[in-house]
Amino acid sequence: LDDTIENDRKKWEHHVQANKGQVTEAFLQEYLQLDDIFRLQELAVLFKERFLTLLPKALPIYERILELQANKPAEQAQTRTDLGVLLYSLGDFQGSLAQLEVALDLRQQVYGDKHALVAASHIHLG
Repeated sequence: LDDTIENDRKKWEHHVQANKGQVTEAFLQEYLQLDDIFRLQELAVLFKERFLTLLPKALPIYERILELQANKPAEQAQTRTDLGVLLYSLGDFQGSLAQLEVALDLRQQVYGDKHALVAASHIHLG
């Protein structure tokens, strides 16, 4: 799997460079067909690390991850937290708040009120 992730990173970096700092819709759609949550999560991290100007393109990746996590509330809470932070950095404060509130609700359902991850969700909400 490590080789696959490294190959994905190289492929994305080459694609962005070859397309003058952009990602084509067809290239993005290829990755949105994946069922591998870990690869998609690593791709989302790549956007934050290397492609800050392309962060809006990460939104459909997060949406795909959430689809794949439909019956995994603990994992979905983390993804919604990450998405909330991304939306905040993009200036979508209402969208950010909505995602962070859902993350808090999910964590309370999974862990109860007295858990470190629930506390972290409260911190994200301010």
